[in-house]
Amino acid sequence: MSQSGQHGPNWYPDPMGRHEYRWYDGSQWTDQVSSNGRTSTDPLTAPAHVPARDVSAERIGRDLAKAGVQSGAVQGGGTLFTEPVLVVNQKAKLIEVNNEYAISDQHGNQIGAVR
Repeated sequence: MSQSGQHGPNWYPDPMGRHEYRWYDGSQWTDQVSSNGRTSTDPLTAPAHVPARDVSAERIGRDLAKAGVQSGAVQGGGTLFTEPVLVVNQKAKLIEVNNEYAISDQHGNQIGAVR
């Protein structure tokens, strides 16, 4: 979620992935969470591991061109919610135990991850 307050206070999917929803107060995530209609608190802590991007900016540019998207045509705010183009790449593994994805903007800058 953007720290710039561009999204209003509301319940949004929990960015930590531990609950269905987490309350965003308009400027930051709070410890208020909800799962299956029940609210509780869960202190917001950083994830233990964020998958690193292993895809070059040049490759992302080529992939966007193949998809018919003109890289750099529209600029975003540098967050998952403000970028007009998100590129999701799965980390290659021989045996899949945990899926890991890096999320990049149209310029190849990693702006998020999913594990």
